[in-house]
Amino acid sequence: MKKLEDVCFDFGIEFEVDKENPEEIIFEVPANRYDLVCAEGVAAALGAYIGTKKPPVYKIKNQLNPIHTMKVTKSVTLLI
Repeated sequence: MKKLEDVCFDFGIEFEVDKENPEEIIFEVPANRYDLVCAEGVAAALGAYIGTKKPPVYKIKNQLNPIHTMKVTKSVTLLI
């Protein structure tokens, strides 16, 4: 089995061991990966990546009446 450092590097996240408390690991994750902001999310993602866990399956509830919708039309302009 690969070392945690190698798996994290291949997956695209970085980590470091806390110097004050060596039992804690600090993960640095991309801002767009909300699923990795907790220990359970990191464990699930890395487990799915190395093949020891199945990836999560998300289902959309109430597809006929979505709670939030957003329509983008040609009239939308980008302000810079």
